[in-house]
Amino acid sequence: MYGSLSIDARVLREVKSLSDQGYCMTVLDTELGFGRWTSFKGVKNHPIIRMNPHQRTSIRLMIKFWFKSLRYMLKRSKHIEVVHTHDLSALPPAAIFAQFNRRARVIYDSHELFPEAAGEKISILLQVIFLGIELVFSRFVDQLITVSPSILKILSKRINAPSSLIMNYPDLERIKDVQGEIPLWKGPRNDNNVRIAYSGIVMENRGYEKLLDAVEILREKYGYNSEIWIIGDGPFLEELKKLVQERDLGRYFKFTGRVNFEELLTLTSECDLAIALYDSAKNNDAGLSNKLFEYMLIGIPFIFTNLIQSMPILEQVDSVIVANPVSAGDLADAIFSLIKDPLKMIQISQKSKRMIATRLNWKRESEKLLRIYEEILPK
Repeated sequence: MYGSLSIDARVLREVKSLSDQGYCMTVLDTELGFGRWTSFKGVKNHPIIRMNPHQRTSIRLMIKFWFKSLRYMLKRSKHIEVVHTHDLSALPPAAIFAQFNRRARVIYDSHELFPEAAGEKISILLQVIFLGIELVFSRFVDQLITVSPSILKILSKRINAPSSLIMNYPDLERIKDVQGEIPLWKGPRNDNNVRIAYSGIVMENRGYEKLLDAVEILREKYGYNSEIWIIGDGPFLEELKKLVQERDLGRYFKFTGRVNFEELLTLTSECDLAIALYDSAKNNDAGLSNKLFEYMLIGIPFIFTNLIQSMPILEQVDSVIVANPVSAGDLADAIFSLIKDPLKMIQISQKSKRMIATRLNWKRESEKLLRIYEEILPK
């Protein structure tokens, strides 16, 4: 994986499930400054290259990761039966390795539409290049795994391999093992102060700029003092801090910086409500955000944008939905309407927790993963 195992909840879940079944694994990733992770029996974590989180878009470093990963695998070829790659950024060395070790199976675990993401975030030229890379190297894929029905539908047309859907649902057992109990939302408060959580990677096109106007509208139009907790780190964080400082809005914002998954849940649960303002880019519409399930897990009432694949779940839990493109006025109105309706807040909380407990959790998804390994490993 061209990332860090210590912060990727999906990969951690998969590694834990496989480890529990006795599989021996080596995870090749990058050192992003979080330290090595070796907490599961039978799992070795081997960072291939070192870089800071803001360098992950570097094509030069990605290619360096490919070459060093391939060299590592070739030296240990006789011990490798399956290469499980996460996203297109890790597929090329696995596909090339499979040509030297014909008994090794290749799993392509695509968390997103990677070429489209490159086009949206960087350039159309890169989208075309990565689409070509995906079409070439996916010819050597033995099993495709994706994270949402829409992405599965699209990639199944590109890639001629058996495909499976394994959703990014929370692993309730692991969270309880690590934290003791899942931190839960404390319930509605009756005052004119509102604490709002926005957790995750701080990136452009996630509506952060709208928050600056929204906090002023909440104060001037509705008489509410708000404190926005930006929980996490990311490439847009420093720019957001600068915008807050320039407009003298520091008293309305709290920046926690980088936190681990357990801290993220705890901090979010201490707020009155949560928001996620993803724009309607193709990947956002096709995928299902981890943020959605994290908010539902702790039962915090939340406001979410009207992403196509997310809408059925949002409607089932009766979440407050704002339409893209989001305006600061719409956001402030949505926040006010929610905090003035404590019954609705409680209903969202109860429905969310019930769905996670009964349907949207990792237990059933992990069984799909284990079946794939049982079928794909050479007999």
